[in-house]
Amino acid sequence: RKSAIEISISYIILIILFGMIKYCRAILLKIMSALSMLLIILLFGISVYLIPHWNLDLFLVIPKVSDIIIHILLIIPLLVMSFVFFPAMSAMVIAYRRSYDVDQTSEKRLKRIVFHSTWLLLVFVLFFVFSCVLSVPQEAFQAALKQNINCLTLISMKFNEAGPLAGIGTLIG
Repeated sequence: RKSAIEISISYIILIILFGMIKYCRAILLKIMSALSMLLIILLFGISVYLIPHWNLDLFLVIPKVSDIIIHILLIIPLLVMSFVFFPAMSAMVIAYRRSYDVDQTSEKRLKRIVFHSTWLLLVFVLFFVFSCVLSVPQEAFQAALKQNINCLTLISMKFNEAGPLAGIGTLIG
């Protein structure tokens, strides 16, 4: 259970964010952009750090077609939910259109920027997901699911003695 202090702090943070949305949207957009970039860098760093721990024996097992279809269907919600950057992208597009005279050329440029940003973030998210799946045994994921532990906490617990990953779930979460 959460204590009254934790709930109060959550409400205070929400009030501050809503106030920033109302009165200083440009500053909030810059802060969220910086935090998004920091998150991307951290996730990329974790993904690269996990490469030596990959278990490539998973590629030697040939699954049934039905298992492949089921796993692909299970990945789709993960991908959809991982696109939490879309509100920031929409805010970026709206801010760009308000601050500049948008003609056909700039509209094409804006669409190209959003397209490339979307693909770049998709690649980073998929790299992180595959890195996690290849470095953590399936049994650990099943145990984490029963304990309601997220992937970053699971990684920090698995590599607790590794130093850099100790407590990373708490830091990012």
